[in-house]
Amino acid sequence: MSMDEILRLIGEKLVLVRQLAEAAEKQRRALKAHAGGRAVAAATREVEAVFQRMEAVERESAGLLARLDAPSLSEAVNRQPYSPHKLRAWQGLRRLCTLAERLREDNDVSRILLEKEYAYLRFSLNVMAEAQAGPGYDAPEEPVRAVQGRKLFDQSV
Repeated sequence: MSMDEILRLIGEKLVLVRQLAEAAEKQRRALKAHAGGRAVAAATREVEAVFQRMEAVERESAGLLARLDAPSLSEAVNRQPYSPHKLRAWQGLRRLCTLAERLREDNDVSRILLEKEYAYLRFSLNVMAEAQAGPGYDAPEEPVRAVQGRKLFDQSV
C-alpha cells in the first residue's frame, strides 16, 4: 500500500511542479514585457494558488514519511522491494529534481526582473515627488539647494 501512496504523491508533485513552471513563466513574461501591475498580480496569484496546493501535498507527504519512518521520499522508495513500481518512483523523483532545478533558474531570472522593476518604480516616484538626488548633484553656486530636499524613498537610483 505504501508504494502506491508514494507513487501517487510523486505524481501529484510532478503535476503541481509543471503547473508552477507554467505559472512562473507567465509571471516572468509579464515582468519582462512591463505588462503592468494587473498582469503581474494575476500571474503572481496563479503562482500562489499552486503553492497552496503544493503545501497540502507536502503535508500529506510528511504524514506518509512519518508513518514509514523515512526522512525523504527517495529514502522511502529506497526501502521498498525491487519492482516496476520502484523503477517508476525513481524516474518520477529524477523528473522532480530536474524540474525543480529549472524552476530555481527561472526564479532567479524573475527575481532579477522584479528588482529592476522595483528600482525603476523608486526612481519614478522620486522624480514625481521632485526629490533631489543629493548635495553632489546640485550646482555649486547654489549652496542653499545643495542641502538634501524632501526624501520620499531611497534615492540611490
